[in-house]
Amino acid sequence: MYWRQVKSTKKALKNMPVSVKAVVVSRDGKALVMRKYYGTVDLPGGRLEKGEDMYSCLQREVFEETGLTVKKFEFVCSWVKHSPDTGDRLMVVFETQLRSKAKNTTITLSDEHVWHQFMISDEAEELADMPPGYATALEVCFSRYRPI
Repeated sequence: MYWRQVKSTKKALKNMPVSVKAVVVSRDGKALVMRKYYGTVDLPGGRLEKGEDMYSCLQREVFEETGLTVKKFEFVCSWVKHSPDTGDRLMVVFETQLRSKAKNTTITLSDEHVWHQFMISDEAEELADMPPGYATALEVCFSRYRPI
């Protein structure tokens, strides 16, 4: 039974659209959170184009949505987002770090977003409409900077 599940999962994932998102972390440990023009909390990123790898997509999308140039990424988490309107999509989140502190970072939002803020963990947790997958990704990233 297990091997049939693995085979069916691989087949389902092969044709599933993929979106990549970035938790952009400033030098002082704050994460960039944005809000789409229709109100949804968001992280920078977007859908992979045909033939595009995840890292190139992240670089392109982060630049388009924030004006930031990012280079290095570390995997954070992934899940399948179920939507009756758009269908299933594989969501993959990576972390990227900036060399500057949040207050010294200039963000140029695209038309896709209307608001942004660099947040600490407690501030992000206060956003009641944070999608669960993004909340998990932010918590993983914030935990990397907490003293043990």
